[in-house]
Amino acid sequence: MQIRNRNRCTLALAAVTAAGAFSGASAQPITSELTVLDDFSVTTISRSLFGGGTGRSFLTNQARYQVNGDALTTSQPAGINSVFDIDGSTLQPPGGAVSVDEIVINLTAASRISTGSGGVQTAGNILIFFTTDNADLNTKEFDTGGGTDATGLTGQYTDLTLVSTGFQEAGVYDFSRTLDISGVAGDILDAINNGDNIRFIVASDTPSAVFQFATGLPDPSPLFDFFGEPTTIDITVTAGGAACPPDLNGDGVVDADDFFLFLQLFADGDARADFNNDGVIDADDFFAFLSAFAAGC
Repeated sequence: MQIRNRNRCTLALAAVTAAGAFSGASAQPITSELTVLDDFSVTTISRSLFGGGTGRSFLTNQARYQVNGDALTTSQPAGINSVFDIDGSTLQPPGGAVSVDEIVINLTAASRISTGSGGVQTAGNILIFFTTDNADLNTKEFDTGGGTDATGLTGQYTDLTLVSTGFQEAGVYDFSRTLDISGVAGDILDAINNGDNIRFIVASDTPSAVFQFATGLPDPSPLFDFFGEPTTIDITVTAGGAACPPDLNGDGVVDADDFFLFLQLFADGDARADFNNDGVIDADDFFAFLSAFAAGC
């Protein structure tokens, strides 16, 4: 996890780090960022583009990923949904999380260099689901539900909870969704504390709606010359106050293991290394940790 410029389109997570405990607060939220492709993956699942077969899925490594409502016929556009997978272990604060307070997904438009088209290419609904079904996506195949489900999600997941829905007008623009996590916050909290996968699915139930979202990668292809700032997610997590902030590994002893763990977190740009809780990982955090380490517990 890295601290990133907030004007980039990202999947950003708000997580509480050791800094809150060091400052004497028993529980304090902090916002960090996750950026698409760098910090979480996107897998696209689509109906066959050629009218045959049941569908296909592939891990996105291009300048854009796509969401389409399904036309429910053999005509185009074929249905597409995109799946975000986040490693919950990257969000663990040292003392464990006690709540997940807010998640905001920032979806940025991918537009074509040659034509300027893209973004919300055809108006329609964008739906975001949370699922505890973390099965291998290679086993998933887009399903039109017998010609009735434009999202293609029918029967594909053992558990789906709708956490956002809304209509988007056509145009090339970025937009954000604050998720309704009231019914799934406990599942997300468990995934963070247990280091499990956190999965969101972006889909549309508007037949023939087309959305192009950006990953931030360059794409010089003359056929798909898309560009745009990367999608991000902001998640606010509150951690319980640690009894001993410099005991980073939680083994009850402040020793060299904690010191070297901090150095690793600092070098990796991990949000837990923001020891003074100012949103920046820099020399001030290093000296704040040294002071707490020397004081012990």
